Amino acid sequence: MSGEVIENLLFASRKICHLGDYINSISFSHDGQRIATASVSGVVGVHSRDGEGEQFQAHQGDVTRVAFSPKTFEFATGGIDGALRVWSAPMQLANEIVGKGWCNDLAWRPTGGEVAAAVGKNVLRVLSTGLNAAKHEQLGTVAECVSWSSDGRKLFVGAYGGVWMFQGDARAIKKFPWKGAPLTVRISADDKWIATGNQDASLHCWKIVNGSDLQMTGFETKVQHIAWRRSSDHLANASFDTISIWDFSGRGPKGSKPIDLSGHAGRIIGLGYLPTRPNILVSAATDGAVCVWNPASKGRSLISRFESGLSLSALAISPSDEVIALGSDDGEVVLVSIDGLVS
Repeated sequence: MSGEVIENLLFASRKICHLGDYINSISFSHDGQRIATASVSGVVGVHSRDGEGEQFQAHQGDVTRVAFSPKTFEFATGGIDGALRVWSAPMQLANEIVGKGWCNDLAWRPTGGEVAAAVGKNVLRVLSTGLNAAKHEQLGTVAECVSWSSDGRKLFVGAYGGVWMFQGDARAIKKFPWKGAPLTVRISADDKWIATGNQDASLHCWKIVNGSDLQMTGFETKVQHIAWRRSSDHLANASFDTISIWDFSGRGPKGSKPIDLSGHAGRIIGLGYLPTRPNILVSAATDGAVCVWNPASKGRSLISRFESGLSLSALAISPSDEVIALGSDDGEVVLVSIDGLVS
């Protein structure tokens, strides 16, 4: 264990496992007690917080995404082999579907029981168990990212040309058009807004009810990471080493400037609000730093900074407490607890 006190916060870190290669993706279980990790070698690890667990060969080639179910200990993986797989436990395959192309993204329905993935030009969907529980839809263009509405009734898929909305078992019922390539898509918790981070260094948002849209441009690099605050009144996005916070309260951000947060010296590889502290934002970057922010704090948004000593590649945030998981480009997986938060 190692710890560092900065601005009254104590960071305690613990090595969990080593997968031996670049970590693409990390996920916490719904209770925050298990951590799943995915590597470029096709190996997936599932471990408890004390490091007990196992690793197994889940795919041939890179495992691009791993995610626990929001309701059970099942987890899903997607890889460059085109397979979307659901595992009831390590090495215990519950269901799968194989598409053409690699898996760019996957997401569980918030109510559990079904996972969707962007694989090649297809949207793959598979139930966690059951026969004939897999299906796919063709978009005609490469699917890049997926996200569900908070009630689990609608699935949103980002691809070149905009965002497609699926409802139930029907084909796409609506398209939110735009001439660009989204890299990530997130739906606000109140199910009112779609937000995408894009290849052309822009952020694009649509109102779901009527399709009216906003575009924020001028970022340094492509926008790969975005996160809504639980109250849906603020949206954070990262472009290289800078975070921008947009105010969606009232009339929204049209015509206003964001709050820009600077504290990293490398490319940001993940960010998100703490579920247990909804005003607190956490980010991690290739420089090895983890930054803890309170964007609403006037004059001092950066609360604290933790130096991991690693070249970071993946970040996950526990749903149950102030703990994060970090993956590195050499395969190391570390847990970091943040103690002393008061806001």
